[in-house]
Amino acid sequence: MYFSVFQPYPGVDIKNFSTSWSDGLAFGALLHRWRPDILDFAHLASMTDPGERLDAVFKVAHDVLGIEKLLDPEGKAAATQRNLSKNEIFLLYRREYGDS
Repeated sequence: MYFSVFQPYPGVDIKNFSTSWSDGLAFGALLHRWRPDILDFAHLASMTDPGERLDAVFKVAHDVLGIEKLLDPEGKAAATQRNLSKNEIFLLYRREYGDS
């Protein structure tokens, strides 16, 4: 699956809504695409531990945007009051920030 919004982000290759999101790069690219002021994508991409990268992205998403952590590095749902699917996350973000 190809999303042109991720084209300028090295290392981001969206093929599905499970493993493609498990290392934090795709979510980081999505946040950076619409809010470059809240996330340094180059720094994120330089992190070598996928779990730390995913935690860093969710920390920014939570602290700045109020988005709860919904995934762990293995792509499993994290314990939250309401677990949204990755598709729901994408649709909610798209509704908020549009297609551009």
